[in-house]
Amino acid sequence: MKPVRNQAQHRIAHPKLAKELRACPFNARHLIPKQELAQHIEMCENRRSPEESEGKDEDFAWRVPVLPRENPCKTEDWDMEADDHVAPFVWGVTPQMNNQPVNNLPQGLRAPNALPWESFKQ
Repeated sequence: MKPVRNQAQHRIAHPKLAKELRACPFNARHLIPKQELAQHIEMCENRRSPEESEGKDEDFAWRVPVLPRENPCKTEDWDMEADDHVAPFVWGVTPQMNNQPVNNLPQGLRAPNALPWESFKQ
């Protein structure tokens, strides 16, 4: 049987025939009638024998080496940096915030009076 180029179009154009065909397990482009599938599987050109593939690891090219990772920053201590004095999160409860603005700018610089996107209003 001749391979079908676009299987989706073939199934739409020939729904009755598409119900009778099965895909080959070695090449999905091979659409074979149910009755001939067993015979096709034995003679399929894409079938590989165990002797052929023995010793060849096809998945080897796709394997990613996993190397043990060591933290480059030896002085970092997450336990020491943990903020243990923060109030726990409770759904629906707004925490009381310190409403005083903090100015971290160097002396002589100030924050802008207007935000830049406010000037784009129509």
